[in-house]
Amino acid sequence: MKVMHRVLYVLLVVALSLSTGIMAQTATQDKIRQMERERAELNKKLEQSKKQVETNQRDISKQISNLNVINARLEERRKAIKNTRADIDVLSNDSITLSKEISSIKKELAICKDRYAQACRFFQSQQINFNAVSFLFSAESFSQAVSRARYVREYNTSIDHLAHQILEKEVSLNTRQHDISLIKTEKVLLAQDLKKMEEQLQTEEKAKRTALTNLQNRNKQIQEQIRKQQQEINKLGKEIDRQIQLALEEERKRQEEEQKRQLEAGQVAV
Repeated sequence: MKVMHRVLYVLLVVALSLSTGIMAQTATQDKIRQMERERAELNKKLEQSKKQVETNQRDISKQISNLNVINARLEERRKAIKNTRADIDVLSNDSITLSKEISSIKKELAICKDRYAQACRFFQSQQINFNAVSFLFSAESFSQAVSRARYVREYNTSIDHLAHQILEKEVSLNTRQHDISLIKTEKVLLAQDLKKMEEQLQTEEKAKRTALTNLQNRNKQIQEQIRKQQQEINKLGKEIDRQIQLALEEERKRQEEEQKRQLEAGQVAV
């Protein structure tokens, strides 16, 4: 009877040990599975972060390309503005030169008008009611008549020439004044339009550069996030490996204990 009690006692101890070992093993396995799920979730977030970095990098490349285009257009506008302003300076210098020429033309015009007035006064002083036909036929000789005819012809030619000179000078003066004013006005308007376009491009360039800076900063943040996520994954992986080693070690010890108990139980039964 005592032997039977001992056998029952040993069997009970073995059963309790097995139950405790199985429960401990199950708890460890549950812990490992939980950590595996956490690692899988972290890996999923890590992949999402990497994809976000790739997307941002493509956007950054596009922004840089757009900035290069805008900067090239800005450079073209600045060159155009510079050239237009240079043209305006040339026109201003031409205007100064033209003003001097106009002053000279006005003096010449005044001289022409004065010569014309002198010729008219001379004619009036010679004969108030001059008649070209009577002037010719009143000549005392043929040679005098020829001289008078030549005088009348030269006089008329001179008057006509002076009149044409005055007209040409006036037309030249008005034309040049109009041309210089028109060209300068067009250049000034062009410079204003180019300046507005430059300001618009500068505004666009500023917006693109701000967007690029934001993308670059966001990428830095995501890359830092990736670094931390990778650290957590590595840390969790090491912990999983450690738990697995502990579970294996516990299982080895449990089997040794189990073998020892079985040996003892066999001895007791004998």
